[in-house]
Amino acid sequence: MTDYLTLDLESVLNPKARWTPPEKFKYTEAYKNGEKPIPPPPAQRIVSACSVHLKSVGINNWEPVFIDWGPDLDDLNDDTSDLLDEPREFEMCKRLNDFMNNLIGCQGGTLITFNGRGFDIPLLCTRCMVFGLDISGWYDSKDFRYRFSDAGHLDLLDATSEYGAVYRGRPSLALLCKLAGLPGKVGIDGSMVQAEYDKGNYKEIRDYCMSDNMDTAIVALRWMVLRGRISKKEYTLVVNKILEEACRKDENGEPVHAHTCELLEDSRTDYNALFLLNSARK
Repeated sequence: MTDYLTLDLESVLNPKARWTPPEKFKYTEAYKNGEKPIPPPPAQRIVSACSVHLKSVGINNWEPVFIDWGPDLDDLNDDTSDLLDEPREFEMCKRLNDFMNNLIGCQGGTLITFNGRGFDIPLLCTRCMVFGLDISGWYDSKDFRYRFSDAGHLDLLDATSEYGAVYRGRPSLALLCKLAGLPGKVGIDGSMVQAEYDKGNYKEIRDYCMSDNMDTAIVALRWMVLRGRISKKEYTLVVNKILEEACRKDENGEPVHAHTCELLEDSRTDYNALFLLNSARK
């Protein structure tokens, strides 16, 4: 019985990195079309980190817990232009790192990401290095570091693109969500985080990050069905729990994860596809 932890990070350019776009980018079609180059992970800093912890409660049965590693919205530093300063980023990274050290390093759990090897993990490693944190509990795990094993880290982009063999036209998380019956990215996406952060829209960034984790968890469960790890019945049981947790009500009768719950009520959500109810799939 294994615990799983999804992880998605949202980031912005770190001014301390003094990063500038490579000169050759100015001659690309993207630049001519007004697109901005994406800074490499070490040139960025984390402004939101969320997860869905699938806690094992039996064979192929998990209880989902939605986790926001960042500060409470009420605790944000709103008296400066920088919504989330480095002390708060440090606390966010420390909480996440402590949890991962225990879950992966001690308990043998598994991290689930989408392009985590290409972005989220290098970014997290760099920020932990800056803050002097010890990541050996999860980073030194053989299963975690071995790209062709999903025992310690299941990167869904790797798993669905044959570990880089599909170089052009690799699937996006949004595409896989639509195929699985979910609406995919609604509202903002990763390319818009910097602009939203500059405008002070931290809640929108956090909500987007959390909804990405729900999507990642459900796509991962679908992948487990594909690999014969879980049955369709077991898949349906856990997905139902994820949907219930996403729309769980607080003491005021409001959904705890309102944006994520709204996505599930979106007209583009296909519950027949989500729960594999089409007759051809029985």
